[in-house]
Amino acid sequence: MSDKALFVLPFSSRGLDVASALAAPLGATLLSGKEATSIEDRWDEAEAFIAIGAAAILIRLAAPLLRDKGSDPALIVIPEDGAFVLPLLGSHLAGGLDLARRCAAILGVPCHGTTATDRRGLTAPDLFARRMGWTLIGREALPYLSGRLVDGERLSCFIDSRLNADLPLPWGYHPGEVPEKADVLISWGEFHLNPNQCQLVPPLVTAGLGCRPGTTEGQILEALSEGARRLGLRRESLCRIATIGERADDCGFASAAAALRLPFQRLSKEDIASVEGIFSPSAASRHLGLPGVAEPCAARYGRLLAPRIKVDGVTVAFAAERPTFQGGLAIVGTGPGDSRFLTGEAEMVLQESDVLVGYKPYLDRLPNRLREGKIVHSFSMGEEERRVRVALALAGKGYAVALISGGDPVLFGMAGLALNLAGEIPVRLVPGLSAFQAAAPLLGAPYTNGLSCISLSDYLQPWPDVVRALKGAATGGLAVALYNPVRRGLAEKLAEVRRLFADRQIVFLVKNAGRKDESLRSLPLPELTENDVDMTTLLFLPPLGARLGGTQLVDRRGYDAERREGA
Repeated sequence: MSDKALFVLPFSSRGLDVASALAAPLGATLLSGKEATSIEDRWDEAEAFIAIGAAAILIRLAAPLLRDKGSDPALIVIPEDGAFVLPLLGSHLAGGLDLARRCAAILGVPCHGTTATDRRGLTAPDLFARRMGWTLIGREALPYLSGRLVDGERLSCFIDSRLNADLPLPWGYHPGEVPEKADVLISWGEFHLNPNQCQLVPPLVTAGLGCRPGTTEGQILEALSEGARRLGLRRESLCRIATIGERADDCGFASAAAALRLPFQRLSKEDIASVEGIFSPSAASRHLGLPGVAEPCAARYGRLLAPRIKVDGVTVAFAAERPTFQGGLAIVGTGPGDSRFLTGEAEMVLQESDVLVGYKPYLDRLPNRLREGKIVHSFSMGEEERRVRVALALAGKGYAVALISGGDPVLFGMAGLALNLAGEIPVRLVPGLSAFQAAAPLLGAPYTNGLSCISLSDYLQPWPDVVRALKGAATGGLAVALYNPVRRGLAEKLAEVRRLFADRQIVFLVKNAGRKDESLRSLPLPELTENDVDMTTLLFLPPLGARLGGTQLVDRRGYDAERREGA
């Protein structure tokens, strides 16, 4: 969102490796030696300083330069060994928290936020504003509003109907009807905020301008100010000013745009003529052969909010773009159950998600720290397609959605269905450990030469197709893990397993693999019945040639030591 620079500052040679690991992925400038401690010359051009070393050094360097939390750069500290990342200053308005999490992801280490909302996974209003690219008004209300979120209360949001959009509100926010009673106002309008209210202003309004030759910067600024006042628009709602290119250089447009720090767009006659709509009668039709200047210049970028306004020879019209939000779907494998099997990548993605969608038992097994502050949609067994469609719909609205899949999302998980239905929604796959991996420590080294994984469920795959896969696995001789022994027709299914794998003689039953109540038992395969298994059971058939030493099942790879031992 910012055109400012990132700087990585290793305070000693011991931090160079960590600094180098961060600089290229972040597109940051690495400053070393004396440059690393001369931040005053780069303060105004910096979006953030990422220091590798002691926090005290950065604090002493930055303290004399601090002016305002709305304009100061973010400060982030990482120890020389790269063990963790600490957002020190500017976590919200300066984007420090999200940047610190990016650093943590690159290094594969934890990010330790210090504010109460960050620790609880909550989205404070100023963090919401930063992520959306909106201007925050009423910063003095932030301690009160953030405190309410931490205390478990919800914030009421007035959403201006002129935005014409369904906003992706974070957890803890709900729509309110009137601005007077709202905690957070999302609007272009001018309001008299009380001390406990704040306003978020989306910069989506284009000002189209027309004027006589020689119009000054001051006249243009006055027209913009008066026009915005009459329509009740805040200055922060403007995202650009636009006019016809023929007038751009003989009037004060460029300097007015520079004064407002706004982009200035010069439009050709062809650009203006191509804008569809009915515009107010204008002298431009006589002098330029155009339907107007101010209104079509604004309307090229959005929906006109009102007819043009004339102020001291300058015409101004305002048009609003419809806000768009970039969401996405991550299909996250959360492992076989216990949180110790969560990968670092899965944990990071879950932390950064706005919404969690999944089968209720999978969601319930997540640590509270990863559920807190999230919108959660839970589903029952048999609702797989519905949960995928809900997840994609929420991603389309602009949410960062995590679709939870127990184990690995590709192995009997939701990945294939989600990718088939995703359309233009960006999808990210986050691998997870599967039950056969969690079961391995109980079994020994059971699939050194490979493994066949087959689901016994015929709810989605016809049983003849399952039988064909079982036949292939039986003839292959590798270890076989059988998932999902669903109750429907289970006696007949296990009979087919006993018949096809008669040469295996023994079967291992692992229940609740990877959970606190996991268990292992074995029995002769001919004795296996439907009374021995349920949906928490993984059936494991050892490979041909494996040996059982005590309680450990060991597959032979063919190393010299194994051959000598066999001899």
